[in-house]
Amino acid sequence: MKKEDYLKNLHIGSMIKEIARQRGVSAKTLADLILRYQQNTGKLYLLDDMNSEDVVKISYLLEYNFLHVISEKYLAHLPSPDYIISVESRFMKFDLENKKVMIYDPANNYDFLDDVDIGKLIKKVAKQKRCNEENMAKQLDFYQSNISYLYQQKSLKVKPLIRISNVLNHNLIADAYLSQMTIVSSLNMVDGCIIALHPLPQVFIKNPDDQTFSVIFKQNADEK
Repeated sequence: MKKEDYLKNLHIGSMIKEIARQRGVSAKTLADLILRYQQNTGKLYLLDDMNSEDVVKISYLLEYNFLHVISEKYLAHLPSPDYIISVESRFMKFDLENKKVMIYDPANNYDFLDDVDIGKLIKKVAKQKRCNEENMAKQLDFYQSNISYLYQQKSLKVKPLIRISNVLNHNLIADAYLSQMTIVSSLNMVDGCIIALHPLPQVFIKNPDDQTFSVIFKQNADEK
């Protein structure tokens, strides 16, 4: 498969290294998560490309959506399904009895990967685009016999996904992964806040470090 010049500056290991450094997460922790390179954790940061499922898992651990950043840079020109940019999504759960606010998100996991089959998705899109195996092989600089093998792969590395997306004019990264990713960031959250209960059915939340920041949650009159 050709290695197009526009991808030569994409180095996923370096991207992960920078965010891991900012988050204070070791290479060993990342290697243990994806079950690779435990004997040589530094190798992870030297990889210019990586299995897409591993990138998803690391994205959740580091609370940084690498695939969204990559998709915006290399595939923004392609049609893709609508998806919510979830890098900065935050959810709060109010503990009124103890007057605390907690981060809460039951969907903050990558269980959806079990149902992702990238080979089947590529085959489906290729059929919709009327791109036969011979044509796809030619555009990817592949042997035609390898296209059938491609259709059997549950996951692929990121760079091949970008190239195939461009051949099919379809953002496979957004379709397969971003459309299902919900990453909740616990960064930049207020550690302490004041919750005041009023006689009316409402909750007043105030940041003690910023008097200009407050939120009132009020129950509508017609609600039970």
